[in-house]
Amino acid sequence: MNFSVPSPDQALAGLRAIKTVVTAARPLDSTRSALISASQKHVLQTNHDFDQLEPITPEALAEAIVEPRLRDQMGRALCLYVMIPDAPARAEVNLARRFVGALVAL
Repeated sequence: MNFSVPSPDQALAGLRAIKTVVTAARPLDSTRSALISASQKHVLQTNHDFDQLEPITPEALAEAIVEPRLRDQMGRALCLYVMIPDAPARAEVNLARRFVGALVAL
């Protein structure tokens, strides 16, 4: 699978979705924080203050990311972040499902 680089606005929407999901049941832990920082630096080439990002709805994310390949990547990223670093909380899984559902609804 080839990686598609999102636009800055799409990257921001994706980061907001990740924050919304990974903080649904507990504060951000150091493992997730390190992965998010690395993703911003090496993949997205952004430097947003993750702690200051506002939540986003699944529908708003789907409006921001319309390309099928980017939607697929975002859905996979959400699943990855939910599974790190340990067993996911039910609230995170349920919210990730809502986001993925909005991304696959074309």
